[in-house]
Amino acid sequence: GSVRGAIIENRSGRQALIGKILVDASGDGDVAARAGAGFWQTRGNEAPRMADGLMYRVQFGQRRPEGTFGCDFGNNAVLWGPGVAAIDGTDAAAVSQAEIDARLRVFEDFAKKQADHPDLAGARVAETPPMLGIRQTRFIEGEYTLTEADVLEGRRFDDVVAISSCPVISYYGYRRYLEHEGFDIPYRCLVPKQLENLLVSGRCISSEQQPYESFRAMAPVMAIGEGAGTAAALCCREGVTPRQLDVALLQDTLKAQGAELRRAH
Repeated sequence: GSVRGAIIENRSGRQALIGKILVDASGDGDVAARAGAGFWQTRGNEAPRMADGLMYRVQFGQRRPEGTFGCDFGNNAVLWGPGVAAIDGTDAAAVSQAEIDARLRVFEDFAKKQADHPDLAGARVAETPPMLGIRQTRFIEGEYTLTEADVLEGRRFDDVVAISSCPVISYYGYRRYLEHEGFDIPYRCLVPKQLENLLVSGRCISSEQQPYESFRAMAPVMAIGEGAGTAAALCCREGVTPRQLDVALLQDTLKAQGAELRRAH
């Protein structure tokens, strides 16, 4: 099947966004799932997954305390805040309730940090993010699914569009550094099986759990996004579907844009 576009609601009312090629960069695979693409998903505690959470920014007082607190930025620091119980990140009501609970616990969380570090007495919570950080929801079924062996063995693919070398950080808290220079993310992971004019990008690409725990980081998903966006533009220019696109042309274009790619030998 194919997708004509998406119907949205905003301040201007209901609108239809129509396109020749669509990229689902929702992170949750919302467009792909609603269009009929196959996917797998963990809900609640049915399978190990990393907790969602809410980070927040604190502003120090007149005298900045000694040491490092979270991610320091001058007179500010961003701290890892309250985690929430595993929820279904595609359930709007569940996400809203978890966000309310997490925001209420931010001040309790920071009060505990102040009790442990008296130097933080003059600091205050300055900002919370606009939304809860959801780590994992759907994985769209693509033409290829990344496996645990792919990430641990550092496999290469002829249709590589991005590379991830981030450590695998598991639900159980351990950090497994890769013993190689990274693993390839093939273009096929961005192409849903059942749809002709849609690409997926970000953490919802076709993957098992272990590879996701590496490529979910910001740098890899930005590279994946560049691959998806460039592929969509080339499809429009060449008059082809994502499945028909010449991957060598895509790779040459990405490399010309400065992307780091390597091809399988």
